[in-house]
This record gives sequence, C-alpha cells and structure tokens, in this order.
Amino acid sequence: MPMPDFLRAIRASHGHGLVTMPAVSAVVRDEASRVLVMRRADTGEWSLPSGICEPAEAPARTLVRELWEETGLRCVPARVLAVFHTPEVRYPNGDLASYVSLLFEARAIGGELHARDGEALELRFAAVGELPRMAIVDWLPAPLDALLAEPAGSAVGKFAWDPGWLAELA
Repeated sequence: MPMPDFLRAIRASHGHGLVTMPAVSAVVRDEASRVLVMRRADTGEWSLPSGICEPAEAPARTLVRELWEETGLRCVPARVLAVFHTPEVRYPNGDLASYVSLLFEARAIGGELHARDGEALELRFAAVGELPRMAIVDWLPAPLDALLAEPAGSAVGKFAWDPGWLAELA
C-alpha cells in the first residue's frame, strides 16, 4: 500500500512509534443490500473500504477519494453511521497506528468495481450475516446490522462511550 508523503515525513522523524490519525470507512451496498468488502493487500485481511485523511482534507472528501482509489466506484456519502477509535494496529513493516474513524454509509453513483490502486487484492459484496471476519466490526460501538437499521434520516449513528472515562477524572 503506498504511503502518503505527509505520513512518510512523520515516520521519518517518529520511526515506527504510535501515530493516531483521522480516518474513514465505508459501507457501500449493492441492489441486494449486500455490503462491499475488500481483502487488503498490506495485511491480507478483510475490511470495509477505508483510508486516512490527508492534511486539511474533509472526512467526506477522503471517503469519496478512497472509494474511487480502492474500488473504482464513484460514491457519495449518505450519512455517518458511527464514530469510533481503534486499538493499536501493528503493520508488517513495524509501524504502529491507531485511528479515530468515521463510518459512513455511501451510495455508488457510477464507476466499475475493480481494484484500482493495488490496496485491494479482492473486492466483493456479501450479505451482512455472511461477512468475512473483519477487525473493524469489533471496534464499532454497535453491531453493523444495528447501525444499518438506524432510520435513514438520522444524521449521526453511534459513538463509543465508556462511563469509566468520567471516573478517571476523580
């Protein structure tokens, strides 16, 4: 997976140490309501299409760009389903990262499904109940099917909350 220049500069001074970055992920469904999943080239694991925000890039813009780059689909964000954070992720090259991520539901309006930039080894649609194992599902504040069941007019879905955070302030 190609590393953006701004992240290469951070890594040049910070090494493999933990970096927390803003990111987006997408739920794109086909006519049968199946969800688009991709097998990542860097780890071989299944995931929703996702990516990190470039400096000063709006998350919705990141979503449009990443979906085009990874899937060949022109998509528009429909709504935010969840806001979540990830635990530390160690990449094969030793880099440590965590992400503050927005999960969007997006609608494909054009393009042709194919891996454009080498970040995806495989792209396919799967029924919600038959999704391959994906770490992102463990990080969401609610099950994916529950997030998708939220009323379409809802502006923001769920976010992660731990009541213990208040106790830490005492």
